[in-house]
Amino acid sequence: MAYRVDQAIAFLDADPNAIVIAGGTDVLIKVRDGKLAGCHLVSINGIKELKGVRLNENNEIVIGSLTTFRELEEDETIQRHMPILAGAAGAVGGPQIRAVGTIGGNISNGVTSADTASTLLTLNAELTLTSSAGHRLLPIEAYYLSAGKVALRHGELLTAITIKPADYRGYHGKYIKYAMRNAMDIAILGCAVLIKTDVPSRFIEDIRIALGVAGPVPMRALKTEAALIGLPLEEALCIGPDILRKEITPRDSWRASRAFRLHVAGEIFRQALASAWQEGVER
Repeated sequence: MAYRVDQAIAFLDADPNAIVIAGGTDVLIKVRDGKLAGCHLVSINGIKELKGVRLNENNEIVIGSLTTFRELEEDETIQRHMPILAGAAGAVGGPQIRAVGTIGGNISNGVTSADTASTLLTLNAELTLTSSAGHRLLPIEAYYLSAGKVALRHGELLTAITIKPADYRGYHGKYIKYAMRNAMDIAILGCAVLIKTDVPSRFIEDIRIALGVAGPVPMRALKTEAALIGLPLEEALCIGPDILRKEITPRDSWRASRAFRLHVAGEIFRQALASAWQEGVER
C-alpha cells in the first residue's frame, strides 16, 4: 500500500505489471474473473492528499481522484456550484458502491457507461496526471482514446480533476441515467446537459451536451450544441432530440438495441434540458 503519491509512482515504475487499485469496485471484479493474472496491485487508498474537494485561490474546484461518490454527492462546494455532478455521483450503483467507489476510478476504467464521465465532459474538466517526470494536464475529452482505453501511461496516477470558474459559474445542469431496473444497473444510456440561460427571454446562451453509451467512449454532442445555441427553449426542446439522434452512434448489445438507445437518447435529452432550465429559473 502506498501512502504518498511519489511512493505509489515508485511502485509502478519498479513493476511493469503493477495495477493501481483504489475503491476496488472495478479492479476486484477483473481479479475475480482472472483478467489480471500475474499482475501486482498497488493500493493508493491510503493517500490522503488525493481525497476531498477544495475551492482554490483561483476559484477553481479541485477534486481529488480518490474522492468517493458519496463524498461528491454530499459535498457542500459541489452541491452549491455544480449540483449536476452531485446528481451524477448519486446515480452510481447502490449505497455500498458509492461509499467506496472513487471518481478517479470511474473515469479511468474507460467504459462508456461511466456515470460521472459525461457530466465532467460538460464541465470541461481538466485532469492532472502525475508521474516521476512531473505533472501532465489533459482535457477530459482527450483522455478517452477508444473503448476501454484511456490516455493514462504506466507510471502515471490521475491525481486531480479541476473545473475552472468559467465552466461552472452561471451554468445549470442535469444528468439523467436510463437503466432497465434501477440506478444500480449499468446505464442503457446517460445524458448530461449544462446550459447558460437568459431566463427572461427564454433563450439558450450556451449549451453543452455529453452522453454515455452513445458511442464507444463518453462523448460531447458538439453538432447538436452548435445547432441549439441561441434558440428559444421551446424550439430546442422540439428539434433537439432529432438532431442529437443523428449525431450519436450507439450500438446493439444484449442490454438494448441501437434503435432503443436512439429513442431513449432523445427522450432523456429533452428531460435533462427541461430540468436544467428549471434549475436556472429557481436558483
